[in-house]
Amino acid sequence: YTIQPETSTADLNIENSIKPSTGKFIKLLNDNFILINGAIEYIQKLIEITYNTKPVIFFSNRPHNKPSIESSNNLNDFVRTASFVSGWLSSLSIWRDHYLDLNDFSRNHDSQLVTTDVFFRTISY
Repeated sequence: YTIQPETSTADLNIENSIKPSTGKFIKLLNDNFILINGAIEYIQKLIEITYNTKPVIFFSNRPHNKPSIESSNNLNDFVRTASFVSGWLSSLSIWRDHYLDLNDFSRNHDSQLVTTDVFFRTISY
């Protein structure tokens, strides 16, 4: 959990918030995000079963009666699945290896679409 000492734009705050993380998987949650019962356990299990392949994992803001996992094999599949919610800040999750490989994580912060840019770049791996 990190609180930034100075106010910044949401998109610049993303990288500042995840920089201090140390885990093998990084999941961004904003300060008004509500986790349903069992969400942490679900995410932990998802990390365990996908660790060897390290796919892009996208958490949508769409209500579901039960969690669903959809895979995207390329950028077109991802856009079709994620649609406009790929810009939702709390959708961001990224493997530490992928985060460290990204050059200039917040390169498009002025567009207010950092999460979309990160997803598009990592889906290309």
